[in-house]
Amino acid sequence: FFEEHVKLISDASSVSLAIFFHDIIYDPKAGSPQNEIDSADVFDQFVQEALPGDGNERGFRAMKVRRWIVQTAHHKCTEDDEMDCKLFMDFDMAVLGRPWLQYEVYSQQIRHEYSHVSEALYCAARGAFLTSTATDSGSKIFATDIFRNEREKQAAENAAQEAEVLRAKLDSCSFLARIGARIALRLKALASANTCWSKLTGLSAVGLLAGSAIAAAPVHVMFGVGIPVSAAAGYLAVQLGTSTYIRQPLPTTPEPESGLALIAGSFNPPHQGHLEMVRYLSARYERVHAIIGVNPSKKYDVSPYERQELFRAMLKEVGLRNVDVIVVWSYIWKHAQQHGAK
Repeated sequence: FFEEHVKLISDASSVSLAIFFHDIIYDPKAGSPQNEIDSADVFDQFVQEALPGDGNERGFRAMKVRRWIVQTAHHKCTEDDEMDCKLFMDFDMAVLGRPWLQYEVYSQQIRHEYSHVSEALYCAARGAFLTSTATDSGSKIFATDIFRNEREKQAAENAAQEAEVLRAKLDSCSFLARIGARIALRLKALASANTCWSKLTGLSAVGLLAGSAIAAAPVHVMFGVGIPVSAAAGYLAVQLGTSTYIRQPLPTTPEPESGLALIAGSFNPPHQGHLEMVRYLSARYERVHAIIGVNPSKKYDVSPYERQELFRAMLKEVGLRNVDVIVVWSYIWKHAQQHGAK
């Protein structure tokens, strides 16, 4: 599809990157949007290690492609999305508009991927999705006119036909299996609602567990910003003697330690205060990661990749060779765990 529609694409390099990376992590048991987020994180590692260009150019392309990758979790486009984004989504959805016999093979392949899911639950969940897709006249499957004209009608017919097949299979399942599937779908809906509430209130089981982990682990932590739970956990860790609170002025000759230390913030922009803290950590620890944390729901005037380039230039100027500046979109504790940070 890329080669067939390449003349309609403005930024072929970005679309190619999105195609290559959007399913680079695919675990049917993890599901969506976790696969898309994990794929975007792999792409982000590539950006920082191999994507050419200065901070501004690299940042613009990286943030655009990352947004597209994450967007494949639902394939929904808005009027503000670029034509390249819409074409990329339609390339990925084009399989839905194949002739029925080809689509039937595809549907069997999907069932094979989700063989770990019971027959009743699979038929109920996918059937509900397909029925909604086929009957929702207010929502189009494809984002561009060219794919709508060529594939929309066939895609809706395929969805309706597969939904009928799945409904018949569900009816053949035992009564208990059907009840279990309905309960599982209700619980999933409740879990999704709880996730939305957690985002609104800032409270979640993950947040509480993270706070507990901070208090329990013998780590050396330097926070630029935090939330009340983290602040309380950090205070408790200091009182319990499981963490170190370092006061200004920072020691000029700290006792060296092995291992990796992390310092995280937005660094928007990096300044002399940040540099002083990193200089101290660089002298104390074998390796240091200065993490530029990114909130995907925020829009930044200066991209994190531009800040990364600025910070790297500052570190190079003062000769801190054991410090690496890394942009992290996911949870910072995950990065710490993956790299064995102290």
